[in-house]
Amino acid sequence: MTISASDESEPLTSSALSTSLGELFSKLRATQLTSTIFCDSHGAFDGFLGCGYIYYGLAAAIRSQVSVCIGSGGGFVPEILKQAQRDHGIDTAATYLIDANLSDLGFGSPSQSGGWLDVNNDFTKRAGDVIILKMLSTDAAALFFNQGVLIDYLHIDGDHSKRGVIADFEDFAPVLSPRAIVSLHDTTMPSVTAAMDVIRLRNPEWEYFTLGEVGVGTAFMRRRTTVAPTRLAENRAAFSDTNRQVLFRKPEEVDEAIQASRRKSSFERWHYLSTAAYRIRYLIAADLIDEPGATVIEVGGFPNSVVDFLDKSRRVIAFDPYTPADYIERVSKTAAGKDMAFMFSSRPISQAIEEIDNIGAYNVVWLGLDISADIHSTQVYRAELKGMLQIMGNAKACVIELPQYVPSALTWKLVLDCLHPQILRDVKLDLSEDPVADEFFVRDGRSQRRVIVFNAKRPFSGEVHSGLIDQCASDLMDVRNKQAGTTADGANRLYRYWASELPARGGKIIDGLERFAEVGKESKGCLTFGPYLRLASGDYAFEIIYRSWGDMERTPDRWDVCVGVSNVIAAGDLPANDARLSTARGHFTLSSDHSLMPVEIRTHFAGAGDLCIRQIVIHQL
Repeated sequence: MTISASDESEPLTSSALSTSLGELFSKLRATQLTSTIFCDSHGAFDGFLGCGYIYYGLAAAIRSQVSVCIGSGGGFVPEILKQAQRDHGIDTAATYLIDANLSDLGFGSPSQSGGWLDVNNDFTKRAGDVIILKMLSTDAAALFFNQGVLIDYLHIDGDHSKRGVIADFEDFAPVLSPRAIVSLHDTTMPSVTAAMDVIRLRNPEWEYFTLGEVGVGTAFMRRRTTVAPTRLAENRAAFSDTNRQVLFRKPEEVDEAIQASRRKSSFERWHYLSTAAYRIRYLIAADLIDEPGATVIEVGGFPNSVVDFLDKSRRVIAFDPYTPADYIERVSKTAAGKDMAFMFSSRPISQAIEEIDNIGAYNVVWLGLDISADIHSTQVYRAELKGMLQIMGNAKACVIELPQYVPSALTWKLVLDCLHPQILRDVKLDLSEDPVADEFFVRDGRSQRRVIVFNAKRPFSGEVHSGLIDQCASDLMDVRNKQAGTTADGANRLYRYWASELPARGGKIIDGLERFAEVGKESKGCLTFGPYLRLASGDYAFEIIYRSWGDMERTPDRWDVCVGVSNVIAAGDLPANDARLSTARGHFTLSSDHSLMPVEIRTHFAGAGDLCIRQIVIHQL
């Protein structure tokens, strides 16, 4: 990996530096920044940068040579921090973005629609000199410490759990320079508020102020000084300390640290599942399949194991490719203490069939149904889906659990279509009001869990069900491509988005795929928006697949097409349809003026009848 920083923009002249702060950003640049997803959470809109002015001004005022942003959905903050260095000719400088891209955590992921990893977001082109560290923030802090790089401006906007925010502050405190400023975003969120209370209590030597009314709130901190600070030299030549280290000097160690952190992130992202609230899922599962002498096949599970909850079963065969060694050791000891045989395999499900041949009757526990991790081809998806259906189809009973996650929802839909399961129990858990929701910030789809117990009514047939498997594999690959930033379906220029994949201002997710707004419980206004596609000029058609309730004569729900910040170029109705799945079709033309500006297909809830958005499909004519 090559780590470098280059400043291609010319620094501002002294006369330009005397202009207002707003004029430091050209109209074009401000428009680009305020077209970025999540910029409104910083109070930015329509060319107005909100707290962006403060990030820029503070970083410029202290002449930050090393600026670090932990987490960024669309690239708004790191681009501003880098721009402050460029505009003021701070040449010996670097801006770092730290992001492990844990897309399944569901908040502010750079790989979601419009995120900086999305091919339609040009952050990495506009800010190509921002150094991106795809690793856990705690490991990045150790990297800065080991490499001897001190930080002048730190923006914390990564893991929004109470524990995560506290850890980010405390991990990075040792590598903050004497004049460092820290900003913490999303202070109106309960988990971040709770973290701020702890940080203030533990660190009375820090002063701070909060702008809770701007966007979703930002706090600013810096150390209190007991002696008069040394005045910064007031000449342009002194803006950069050319003797200061701002880049990592040992690329081999950096590469090794990033790779090790990426491996660790494969299993550390699920720490909230070890809490009492989420372990309830295992109590439900064990109660239903723990039989004298039974064999249980467990798929996934970490950081929990069904072994901890079984008393009567005598054998557990576990499959999980992302499990650390200390977990396997712990579960093995627990099983031995219960006189229970325990076998573990990290092999994929498509190969598991070989290992469970001739084991007799068995039950299946698969909490967190998802085969999508680390799969990068439709062919492998097909093989894994086929293996999953074989295992479930031959089981006495299956206990599966679904979070509100598109890959899980698509996989369950395949199970329904192929195995026609007999549902023995269907339990829905809403954990959004449990204290764990604030502690770990899991108030999104991860807090809505569904535990289903079933057995197959029809045997699985690879030949009969091959078409359904192919479709599911294609849908899963489509989701994977969007997470990787490749949204188009090859040369067809076809873009598909399930409603649950789109940003939203209300409603709730239904079955992991749809977005539902209920009369009396949701405010009128925008329901779904995005996906912030940047398209070439030309003609486009789109479809909105939806259901709507109420009198046909009522005020209809609506859609519109928005380009850039606020240019509405097409609009229409979503007529009530007696809850039948219907398709609203429309088209729009992008002029050369609008070419490559972010495009949104927005749906608007009228509040006169329930509205459910299922999918939006866009294609070039």
